[in-house]
Amino acid sequence: MDWDSLPEPGAGSTIGHVAGRWPLRPRTERATSPPAARRSDDCPAALRAVSELPARYRAVFQPFTLFNRVQSAVLDDALYSDRPLVVCAPTGSGKTVIFELAIVRLLMEFERAGQPVDCLAVYMAPMKALCTERFRDWRTKFGPLGLECCELTGDTDRDEYAELHRPQVVLTTPEKWDSVTRRWPRLGSVRLLLLDEVHLLADPQRGPTMEAVVSRTRSAPAASTRFLAISATIPNAADVAQWLGADGGAAVSHQLGESARPVRLRRLVLGYRCPERWSPFRFDMSLNYQLASVLHTYSDGKPALVFCSTRKGCQQAAAVLVQQAALVADGRHKVQLTRAANLVTDGALRELLLKGVGVHHAGLSPADRQAVEQLFLAGHLPVLLCTSTLAMGVNLPAHLVVIKSTRHYTAAGCQLYSDAEILQMCGRAGRPQFDTDATAVIMTETAHRERYERLLSGSQLIESCLHRHLISHLNAEVVLGTVTDLEAALRWLRSTFLYVCAVRRPDHYGLGGGAALSRTQVEDQLHELCVQELDRLADAGLISKGELEVVPTPAGRLMARFCISFNTMRALQQMSGQEDLPALLSVLAGCDEFEGVQLRTSDKRCLNALNRSSERATVRYPLPGRIKTTQMKINCLLQAALGSISIGDPSLSQDLTKICRVTERVMRCAVEYLRSAGGHRAYVSAVLLAKGVRTRLWPDSPLVGRQLAGVGPALAAALAQAGLTSLDAIAAAGGRRIEQAVNRLPPFGAHLCAAAGGLPRYGVTAEQQGAPAATSATVTLTVRLLTQHFSPETSATGARHSCLLVVGDEDNRLLCAARLTDGALQRAGQLQRQLHVQRASAGDLLTISYISESWVGLDVRAEFSPVYRTPAVGAGREQLPAADGAAAATTDAGVADTRQCRHHCLDKTGCAHLCCKQGVPVRPVGTRERVSRLMRAGAAPPPRAELAAPALKRPPAARAGPSVAKVACRPASVLSHNAVCPTIADYFKTTQPATVAARARDVPPPPEPDGTEAAQRRSIFSAWAALESLRQARAEPAWSRRPAGAAGGGDTAI
Repeated sequence: MDWDSLPEPGAGSTIGHVAGRWPLRPRTERATSPPAARRSDDCPAALRAVSELPARYRAVFQPFTLFNRVQSAVLDDALYSDRPLVVCAPTGSGKTVIFELAIVRLLMEFERAGQPVDCLAVYMAPMKALCTERFRDWRTKFGPLGLECCELTGDTDRDEYAELHRPQVVLTTPEKWDSVTRRWPRLGSVRLLLLDEVHLLADPQRGPTMEAVVSRTRSAPAASTRFLAISATIPNAADVAQWLGADGGAAVSHQLGESARPVRLRRLVLGYRCPERWSPFRFDMSLNYQLASVLHTYSDGKPALVFCSTRKGCQQAAAVLVQQAALVADGRHKVQLTRAANLVTDGALRELLLKGVGVHHAGLSPADRQAVEQLFLAGHLPVLLCTSTLAMGVNLPAHLVVIKSTRHYTAAGCQLYSDAEILQMCGRAGRPQFDTDATAVIMTETAHRERYERLLSGSQLIESCLHRHLISHLNAEVVLGTVTDLEAALRWLRSTFLYVCAVRRPDHYGLGGGAALSRTQVEDQLHELCVQELDRLADAGLISKGELEVVPTPAGRLMARFCISFNTMRALQQMSGQEDLPALLSVLAGCDEFEGVQLRTSDKRCLNALNRSSERATVRYPLPGRIKTTQMKINCLLQAALGSISIGDPSLSQDLTKICRVTERVMRCAVEYLRSAGGHRAYVSAVLLAKGVRTRLWPDSPLVGRQLAGVGPALAAALAQAGLTSLDAIAAAGGRRIEQAVNRLPPFGAHLCAAAGGLPRYGVTAEQQGAPAATSATVTLTVRLLTQHFSPETSATGARHSCLLVVGDEDNRLLCAARLTDGALQRAGQLQRQLHVQRASAGDLLTISYISESWVGLDVRAEFSPVYRTPAVGAGREQLPAADGAAAATTDAGVADTRQCRHHCLDKTGCAHLCCKQGVPVRPVGTRERVSRLMRAGAAPPPRAELAAPALKRPPAARAGPSVAKVACRPASVLSHNAVCPTIADYFKTTQPATVAARARDVPPPPEPDGTEAAQRRSIFSAWAALESLRQARAEPAWSRRPAGAAGGGDTAI
């Protein structure tokens, strides 16, 4: 947006007044701003000069020549000392400069020693927006000094550990740094840890993560880390200083009062009557009609920021405000607003901007949010209504801040804002470049007025919440080796903020004995708490707890590696191993990691349309009834993402981005856990779902072209509509056909064909080695690259593309799960894996899958039946009754086998008759009847060319040499077009053990007969042709003919 043509802020952006439209003064109980509490530090009268620093570092603080009062007060401790530092100062007082002074101190130390910088400085902030803002600023300031900046958040895609090997400033969030440090061994190289907005410790969800990662850094081996913690709201800064202290002493603490604020802040609490029968929603709606009066009274004609509890609340309050107040000053102001409104895409926002009111929340597109921010910063938007997340994100100060209602909606329901959130929102009042004073107004219920008066006086303490999530963080420390026994657990607990707070206020944490407990008594109860949590981990199989030590199990390591909650890990452990994709989606949607996702009333209409609708595309597995819970919302949105269904609602799109990011992490953990726990079906489903979430495609999606560069959802749909539903089809289509299908000009089609043709194609063969045994077999799997002149570096899959070789049997046992990379496959030419297979009780069939971990459409699937010495009694076989007292023989249902002859020889083993030794082949049982039954059921037999007679087993005595069977596996897309009809294939797949079967796992159902007489005649002819072919193949004895290539251990390939 071009703001250069807009005039400077001034009288043109004042709040107007329309006679008869402003309501009377509100009937409220007003409380004047409470007196400021005494602070431990007073700001110095003299300001310090930037020229005190060496000339090389002065450019960091340009264009200023003097530090302000807060910066001057802490300059000596930040720049000329290595002691830990805690600073509590008002918002807008320049606290970020204190971090910059600490970084300059670190650079000066290495310069004085004549050594290159060989360490890390870590900046940790609760919001990704803060990290991004600081990254852009510091990259410019510290780049000329040779110090790189690296942003590590959930939105960045980079090799985390490769980046951490270079000296730099790492800007990250607590959750991301927790994930990194759980697997990074060089935690001792962190020399400086900068904690912004340290009052996050009091947050029930995110506070424990920050506390755990700071404690981990403090207890790291050979760590010499300096800690700096800064916030505007630390009433008990002494507790934080005690926690971050070094060498048994507390950190240096500075608590600077309101006198240090560059803009004097007046804070007011307005109490409104709330009848008992009113719900929080109705009370919040009633405040909308009081908002115009508050703005008229306290805004002084300057920009105002109004915090609302929900996105819908912002829209409702804005709709009421534009009816009660005229906020457009004159014609020139209207032209400015019109010019800005024409640049936004949201229609409702455009109408509000034309009337001088803006809204800002996560439901808007990033471009619209940025446009509103720039308009407000320029001073041309009189009123901006936003959600509370803005208070901790983008820096948008205002002359007046109004908190409309002190309740907001969370996953646990409607709750009061935390004290830190209230103070943070109030801190947005005051624009140092424009104002000398500012006002913050809290609109709340009369019953809560005194509570917020005490809060504004600074008497609400920050408490630890680590005890609520202790089990997850305790398991992480066990995996890292910090906690090896009960005593080590207590030592780790002493390094936490929880320990400091529990010693000073034990009654707040429910410790028996109340406030009179001594330090020893508190430690005893914390020791019992550790024992209880370790017992829970041991009962869940996440740790192995002995008498002297605590050792993590593989499941516990996975839980720590992927930052999975205890309840989610328990849900993964309770899976049966038979889960398919719908069942996995149901388990996934109930994970604790989605606690921050809420089901809003405004979401239900769109979600119900995605679930069931006759007018638009819907999800693959519809949920019963209407969308009523958050779990159903998550399930529906995930299926919409996998089906490439356009959602349309910006707020749901924002939720989906978070859901997919969390889902990838949880599914990676599920894949690794099921790999060790077994369960072939659940493992394959987990691998396919993890890949689907990463690519936003179902495993069998026809929109595979979407993965190619330059192809979006619309072009992928056009390719699928043209019949190009596989990567092979795209590669073979030709550039002209592709360009016609997507309405693009050359050379778009040629480039797309080249990209699809350069993708890897794989061939997998299975060979049985050695003589057949009764209950085991040795199978060698060979994987080859079929793409000629393939280069992993130039392929669209990337140099790090990998696939999983997965083998399972009919007992649902996972026999193999090997990860192979394209680079290793290209260098070796082929890769082999040898399996020792134990015979399954449910059948002899092995399922072989070669699954790409990041691309849809490259998978290879087939089936293979090893040869065993004796037939098994199991699925598809019948136990025939014994004749004349002879032993019963096991035969395949409807398949030829041998029986004892009718000779009355006394010793059949020593008899010269060949039939006495080897038996007499029997005719297939019920073949004609079975095919007739299939035809009556409406299943058309396959064409004669596709129905090949299975190879028959020769008697053991006639075998010569090792038996080798081989199956060549083709891509699933090819197999699905050449496969046998599923009903007939199921009948013929249970042949003698020497039979080798190769068919697709997901074969499309047979076409339904069209009911015409001609179609019926064709079906009958095809069935009798199949029977005739089978009769001719079995006309001679099984041992009188040898399969092609059987001599000398040759291969029988299908």
